[in-house]
Amino acid sequence: MELLGRAGLDVVAERQVEEVLPTPLAWRYVLGDAVSVSSERAGLVGELNAEWHRLASETGVFGADGVFLVDVPGRRTGGWVRVRLRAEWDLAGVLGEPPGFVTMALDGDALVGVGRREDAVRLVAVDAVRARREEAARVAGRESPKEREAAWEALFQGPKCPQDVLDSWASGLSLNPALPAELRPLLPVLSSYSLYGALPAEVVDGLLADPDWEVRFRTASTQPGITPEQWGRVILAERDERQRWLLAMTAGEFQARVAEDACRALAADPSARVRSEAARLEGLPASVAVVLAADPADGVRAVACRTAWPHLDAAGRETLLADPHAVVRARARMLHHRDHPMPRSVFDAEEVDAGALESCLLERDLAEHLVRHGDRAQRRSLAANPRLDPDLVALLAEDPDDGVRFQVSTRPELTEEQRAAIPVELDPGVRYFELDWVKDLHEDEDAMRRLAASAHFLVRRGVARARRLPPDVVERLARDEDRIVQLFLAESCDDAPADMLLRVWQWWDAVAAPG
Repeated sequence: MELLGRAGLDVVAERQVEEVLPTPLAWRYVLGDAVSVSSERAGLVGELNAEWHRLASETGVFGADGVFLVDVPGRRTGGWVRVRLRAEWDLAGVLGEPPGFVTMALDGDALVGVGRREDAVRLVAVDAVRARREEAARVAGRESPKEREAAWEALFQGPKCPQDVLDSWASGLSLNPALPAELRPLLPVLSSYSLYGALPAEVVDGLLADPDWEVRFRTASTQPGITPEQWGRVILAERDERQRWLLAMTAGEFQARVAEDACRALAADPSARVRSEAARLEGLPASVAVVLAADPADGVRAVACRTAWPHLDAAGRETLLADPHAVVRARARMLHHRDHPMPRSVFDAEEVDAGALESCLLERDLAEHLVRHGDRAQRRSLAANPRLDPDLVALLAEDPDDGVRFQVSTRPELTEEQRAAIPVELDPGVRYFELDWVKDLHEDEDAMRRLAASAHFLVRRGVARARRLPPDVVERLARDEDRIVQLFLAESCDDAPADMLLRVWQWWDAVAAPG
């Protein structure tokens, strides 16, 4: 912001989301066709300042209080910044180095920019920005198939496109769901982005058998829908122990099902870390998991403990609870106390990790002690424990820690009245994750109506992720005060209204991720 101060600008607000044209799109006006003059012209800076101020005044860039938006690329302003002119200012002299600067009205309907290159400078003023963009969209929508075909033909006339442009096209096509199925197998050699879309089984087989390890691993790491048999073949085909381990770990992280015969082979692998990854594979037979729980390697037993626990008899569980390795004992103890209440004596003696309090069944006196006297991490974990008594949940809802109260506010059993009574704040710097219990209710229209009226922004965001919603719910969410609710509705819901889509398009300039 120091640069803006030197230019004679007072910063009114920064890092604020402006519902106007994103800065990259505003710069298209400035860098497009415009009248240019030589940068060697005498008195250019003073003339530019005067002309900029005149045009900004005439087009309505200045608000009633003199506030407007400015962007200076490469100067770490982070997009639009709200500013006001001081008595003494010099925008052209301080901000006028290439590529220049662009200013816009707070309502986004007028802009004035100074675009500068090495030997020339241009001054551009645009009014009625919204109307111009809407008209351009309408014109594009009226394009006939013949006009569209002619435009594509014109594109390929003249000089050959640079390779980086062709690469960008291939990447874009790879992510386009409308790409014809017969063209998709041609793209893996042109763009790695193509691996993110489902490819025909024979193409995937070829990529997983490619001589290049990077191709095999990238395919396994990105290609959706790899079959259990394909996973088994690609992992077992690796002669290199590290590569075999990485592929098994990737399958485990994706919770991908691996063919049973491959699971058995990996469970007998000479490498302990490969056996460790085998212990968490989907498709691992229960009998094999039980064998791995008695593996000579501590790390294998630590992983297999969780997988094998439901299938172990009493003696097998006691063996893990008395395991010589501390990590194995700790994990077995947490599994044991999911069914058997943990007394305070065990908690005090064993130094139970705070995270374990999210899932363990606790004796009443221990739970009450931790709610009243536990540290912040312990109370946050307790707030997520689904088996905590209602009166203790109510105590945590009044906790002095924001994080504890927020965790309580997301519990599924609360009524919306109870949820609204818990004071929580939206932190724009925090990334919030979707609530699984809201996602599970997406097919329940009555639940969606109830939750769409929730006072909690995260609940409403979860509703907006539903693919189909009743019209009254869509109408409510399309007017939600939380812009992320509108964004999620635009990304995920087939019923999102056109006017809201246009509104979101005007301020959202990042990559969309349909849910």
